[in-house]
Amino acid sequence: MTSHASPSAAQRANDDILLEIAFYLWKPDLAAMALACHGWLNAAQEGLYRRVHMDLRSRGVFALERTLYGSAPLRGRVRHLWLRRGDEGTVYYPTFRWLALLPAGALRSVAFAAFSDMALCRDALRCPAARDAPALVVRSTNLVFAAQIEEWLARPALRALSLNLGLSFGTVRFAGAARLRRLSVAVDGAVRLGQLASLLDVLDPAVLERFDLETTYHLHPDDIPQWVARMARHAPALKHLSITSRHRVALEPFMDDLVQHLPRLTGLHCGYGSFTPDLLARLPSAVEELTLVWGIDGSVFAPGALGMGVVHIPAPGNVPFPCDAFSDAVAAPPGTRRALRRITVVLPELVRADLARFGAACARSGVVLGIRSMSDFAVDVLE
Repeated sequence: MTSHASPSAAQRANDDILLEIAFYLWKPDLAAMALACHGWLNAAQEGLYRRVHMDLRSRGVFALERTLYGSAPLRGRVRHLWLRRGDEGTVYYPTFRWLALLPAGALRSVAFAAFSDMALCRDALRCPAARDAPALVVRSTNLVFAAQIEEWLARPALRALSLNLGLSFGTVRFAGAARLRRLSVAVDGAVRLGQLASLLDVLDPAVLERFDLETTYHLHPDDIPQWVARMARHAPALKHLSITSRHRVALEPFMDDLVQHLPRLTGLHCGYGSFTPDLLARLPSAVEELTLVWGIDGSVFAPGALGMGVVHIPAPGNVPFPCDAFSDAVAAPPGTRRALRRITVVLPELVRADLARFGAACARSGVVLGIRSMSDFAVDVLE
């Protein structure tokens, strides 16, 4: 009689370590890991199929569909689905037969990138697993209009919504209050409060924990007081706030006033032009991490040693980082900023600043100062 002992605690710990390693490996490395030995196969397959990327410009999408349709164990490992269509080249249209076989609640997130085909998007979201995914990302302004947003908000399981919005997406009307925990919005063009107000107004202020906004242009100066009032309405639960831009967020700083209305905030990302050194004296007591973007990274298309290419240059209008003012602010008695443990300053690539005094003041106050370049600190609010 053969005895099959249950896995020991040591064996289970070893399996957990393998899974953790697998989540950090690239696909080719995971494939090699799967072939190494039977003991590593499970962890490798978990890493390979936990996040499924289907690029509809690749013929390989059909082979991936056949694999997932024919294997219930592999199909059952999928937790995150990422679909990219694109407008260039040939597009291969999947059937989503495998997706229809997944039960409701199987997926944690669904993302659409570079989509212009609403029919294909709807086909995927009709499947129970995609329909009930708690996180939805749509990186295409062609797909996002008020009526479509209302349909998504009506999904009971939806908790995180990330959208790429155009300037004319319309007015959102929704009966009740949508219980989103996270709303992330990237807007192409100048943002007016009225364009986002209808979306913010339908969210339950007692539930929203994170709001991210990225714009290619600054907020309109006339909207700033109303903008502060709108965000303050969501103060009860808001823990993370990020307002950033590829250029200047605002012509007049407003974060200094806004943060005083957000007592539960733990993470804050401030775009260029939205803050002054006074921000440090007004931070809520729960804020642990603060990111300050200072300046604009410019670029031009110009000839270089290897031919034409993008060359980074200091953008016009950049002013030096006010090191002395921030040093004095962080050296002052902490007041409300009792939890602050890290400040990250993000500067344009070709702008040099001597932040030694600021770093020393941070160290004396028990705060870690990080200095990053914009070229290696890209913020993707829709991620």
